[in-house]
Amino acid sequence: MSELLNALNCIRAYLESNYPDVAEKLPPGLPLEKIEEIFKILPYELPQEVYQLYQLCGGWRGETENWDTVFAPYYGTMTLCSPQGGIETVKIFEKSQIKYIGKPLIPIFGYDRIHLCIVGDWQENYPSPIVYVSELSTVTLEYVSLISMMQVSAEVWETGAAYIDESGLVECNEQKFFAIYRQNNSELPQMVLARFHKELKLAGSNCRKLYQAWNSFYDEIDCLTKCWSELSIYHFQAELIELVVREMNKKEKSRYSSYAKQILENLK
Repeated sequence: MSELLNALNCIRAYLESNYPDVAEKLPPGLPLEKIEEIFKILPYELPQEVYQLYQLCGGWRGETENWDTVFAPYYGTMTLCSPQGGIETVKIFEKSQIKYIGKPLIPIFGYDRIHLCIVGDWQENYPSPIVYVSELSTVTLEYVSLISMMQVSAEVWETGAAYIDESGLVECNEQKFFAIYRQNNSELPQMVLARFHKELKLAGSNCRKLYQAWNSFYDEIDCLTKCWSELSIYHFQAELIELVVREMNKKEKSRYSSYAKQILENLK
């Protein structure tokens, strides 16, 4: 059994033992042929973990009840999107040119205008990361992979860091979540910085894309320092962080110098 399916089965088993009424309402999985039929409209391949996920649970097409965030308990409103619902949002992303290092994003979890996405056309030798898209269309790294996200969710439930209260709302202890999150995403800070360098290279001299790259990087560092309270510049490879230091120390300040200064201040 794959690591992803093991984590997903742990979540389902925990719900069946502790919240059987909720477990009974989880949508059934979809046949592989059905999932492939839905996604064949896309002109690129999807990571295999997407198909594994939907074979276990087909997701929700729209809003349901307060407990439908069981696969992403920390986020409060993040429902597992159905494949059809994800396709509809992909079209919006394409129109708005919302991408991750030039690659398309496919929403897996979402609510209103916020989403957690997997990267389409992913051709690397390691799993696709999970990317957060905000209501302002800012794109930031959230998990090193869908596997790590589900491992975090499974452990959060099993340790009691997440629970369903009397009103049916999913609650999550933030500090306990952060501890589990750090353990399962230790590579994330380096991935954030490496992604920033790639985005800058893709942006070239395009002012809009450069601004988006710096803005996303600032948001990512801000989020990382909330979870990794001791995170500093010394946790990053020197050649990667040097670019930010150089930007801050420019004699002729650019529109990105203030971003560089705030980023380094956040990193102590």
